[in-house]
Amino acid sequence: MGEEIFGPLLPSSRGMLVNDIALHLIVPSHSQIEETILNLKRAQADLDELFYQEEIKWAQRSRVNLLKAGNKNTRFFHQQAS
Repeated sequence: MGEEIFGPLLPSSRGMLVNDIALHLIVPSHSQIEETILNLKRAQADLDELFYQEEIKWAQRSRVNLLKAGNKNTRFFHQQAS
């Protein structure tokens, strides 16, 4: 039945060669895996830096808003300290 659908089957040595080639195409090599891991680590470091910069931006922005609005406890503090 297989020959009717797929044509004549390959001899075993040729079939093993085809399987080996297919395996190399599907399974990445050790160097490809290492390169992928390195790229993922670089991307993670970039994201960490961006998150850190965003955190600093929001901290600075909240400080600016606090200074613009003034601290409502300032007058009370100065009255008590005097």
